[in-house]
Amino acid sequence: MHPALILIVAAVILAIAWEAYCLHDLARAGRVRYLPKWAWVIVCLISIPWGGLVYVIFGRDNVGRDS
Repeated sequence: MHPALILIVAAVILAIAWEAYCLHDLARAGRVRYLPKWAWVIVCLISIPWGGLVYVIFGRDNVGRDS
């Protein structure tokens, strides 16, 4: 297998795992900041992986979470 193909497959798998984590976290969240949940879902899905990163940094409401 070509090394570049292996890197592409690994990047796709990581991107899918990251989106799954962000959407799972968003679904379980009681509250989010700045946007409604449905808007965060759109942000996450439109701009993979940056949308998930923006959600984790700005959208998560960390009140009541263990640090």
